Amino acid sequence: MRNLTLTLLLLVSATFVQAQTDTTQTLYTSLKEAVESPLSVYKLQVSDLEDIKRLPELSKLKNLEYLSLKGDRLTVFPREIVNLKKLKVLDLSENEFTTLPEELSQMISLEEVYLNKDLKLDFDQAVGVLGKLPNLRVLQLNDIGFKKLPAGIAKLSKLEVLTLRNDSLLTIPESIANLSELKILDLGGNHFKELPESIVRLQNLQELYLDHDNGLDFRSAFILLGNLPRLRVLHLEANDLSDLPETINEIKSLEKLYLNQNELSIVNLKRNQLKRLMLVDLHENTVPVGTMGHLERTGVRIRF
Repeated sequence: MRNLTLTLLLLVSATFVQAQTDTTQTLYTSLKEAVESPLSVYKLQVSDLEDIKRLPELSKLKNLEYLSLKGDRLTVFPREIVNLKKLKVLDLSENEFTTLPEELSQMISLEEVYLNKDLKLDFDQAVGVLGKLPNLRVLQLNDIGFKKLPAGIAKLSKLEVLTLRNDSLLTIPESIANLSELKILDLGGNHFKELPESIVRLQNLQELYLDHDNGLDFRSAFILLGNLPRLRVLHLEANDLSDLPETINEIKSLEKLYLNQNELSIVNLKRNQLKRLMLVDLHENTVPVGTMGHLERTGVRIRF
């Protein structure tokens, strides 16, 4: 009987823990609904707040960890956000405010910030505020078109993920090397012609996006990337490549190579140099099926 009671207690406890876990995964999409049980709300996405300047209800969500105000076209940053002491992820994309409050830098739990398509934001000011966040690891600045990176980005030394997609960047500054903790860097859809030589100092970089970067000198870029010992994944999609420079074989740490949506008919990848290679994506090219047998026979998966 004692064993049965103990078993039942364990089952009830496990069920309770599972229920707690499920609660943390629930995404609320109504602020009104969220404030009905504020301490049970961990994730909130609200997309109907246009022209709202104050959100006093937010302060009640003491356990909130994820907040998305994406696409709300807010012209004023809701100051109540800074009271969310447990917030880890903040998506402010597609809004219209011009600055971030200095108080945002006091949000010590904040790890991820998304500012995509915030076209009116003063990014020099915003990056200055973000640079004071002690635990910021992920920053998204996509679809902004600022052509030149804010100088303060180089001070975000703890970043592990930085996305700068479709920003019309004409150059990548040498100071990018200061982001020595970067693991993922997205530079897709820009207009720069070369990578900075200092990129070789990003020794922790594991995944790099250079897709839709048609103007880039890939031959020289590959030589530089060959100095990155942890670079495992490289995205080169949609670059109008008709010829893949043989310097691609310099990147000996490569495991996954995405070449889809190019104009390649021949791909000269040397297995004796790319010993870690596991996947090559050649979808939407003209490389004949069966011509990559020297790789397939050694376990490399080829997608045609």
